[in-house]
Amino acid sequence: NDNPNRPWVMVDGTFATPYHMRSLDFPGIDVAIQSCTKYLGGHSDILAGSVSSLSPEFCHGLAKVQKLITAPLNPMDSYLLMRGIRTLDVRMQRHGENALQVANMLEAHPLVESTFYPGLSSHPDNTGGGDGCLVSEAFRVGRDS
Repeated sequence: NDNPNRPWVMVDGTFATPYHMRSLDFPGIDVAIQSCTKYLGGHSDILAGSVSSLSPEFCHGLAKVQKLITAPLNPMDSYLLMRGIRTLDVRMQRHGENALQVANMLEAHPLVESTFYPGLSSHPDNTGGGDGCLVSEAFRVGRDS
């Protein structure tokens, strides 16, 4: 962040994971945050998080805070996180395939008004599928539904 008047822009990429989105590659993003407990760990057996930045000043300040509050992962949790990251590729592929199937099913369902998933051919920002696991929908409501 070269401009002292510009606020720091932080992105939480937990649900996209670094597999789908590399936040720091986007112009103007200063800090990327991930919950490593969820997708990166993959086995629900650790409690961890990640904060990354391309700013040496920010990383230096972050390292100071980390040392003060003893936040670094212990060796066992580090090992478990590495284990989870080794299978991230195949897990994210399956998440995307499954989400696309669910999105297609919801899009065809008569009680669903709209389905929002960037992998759907009907989505305005269609990407061809495999875009994470979050699907949103709007249901038809009312007496005539």
